[in-house]
Amino acid sequence: MDAYLQAGLDALGDATRMAIFQKLADGPQAVNELAQKMPVSRPAVSQHLRVLKDAGLVTDIKDGTRRLYQLDPAGVQAGIERAFSVFVEQMESWWPATHHIGKTPFEAIFVEPRAGGRWYERDVEGKLTDWGTVLKWEPPHLVTFSWHVGPGHDQPDWVCDPDIAKASEVEIRFTAEGPGATLVELEHSKLERHGEGYEQLRAIFDGPGAWSGILALYAKAAEGAQA
Repeated sequence: MDAYLQAGLDALGDATRMAIFQKLADGPQAVNELAQKMPVSRPAVSQHLRVLKDAGLVTDIKDGTRRLYQLDPAGVQAGIERAFSVFVEQMESWWPATHHIGKTPFEAIFVEPRAGGRWYERDVEGKLTDWGTVLKWEPPHLVTFSWHVGPGHDQPDWVCDPDIAKASEVEIRFTAEGPGATLVELEHSKLERHGEGYEQLRAIFDGPGAWSGILALYAKAAEGAQA
């Protein structure tokens, strides 16, 4: 793993920094505004913002006498072919190691490159566990997965329900913004298909450590691969 990606992993590995990162997803904010929403002091928030900025995850802009912090709006600094490839072919290089479904951490994550293909992990013992199915495959512009994973109703661990009727959908769109930049948009929809407790599931995906943090790590990996 290169140092560029490692910096992003380290920055988002702290719970407070991840919470700050998530709050900035709502839009640019000053240090004082963030401090009012956090259980830490203003100087502590400033320090965490400095780490996030050094890792290339946030930027700051001057607004009159204030300085506002925001998520880096530049998109993925990689060509569209590279951006798509890193997402579907190198997922294990940037997907958080804590986010696995099997009993042990994953060793690799696979996306079969076709509509109807499997999306699954292989753990260090060689066991395969499904995550979902490829619903749409339009490289390098779009890939859509069915998402079968959620907390078990009678157990805390996340499990995969193979019933397609109970699966939500994750669509990732890639739009070239020049030879070396790509806009990557992710939409997780139809969560109500998961049934009872889907509101809680939506809150989890909107919270720290979910898609916003995962996409930040992906962007670092894609940009590192481009370098």
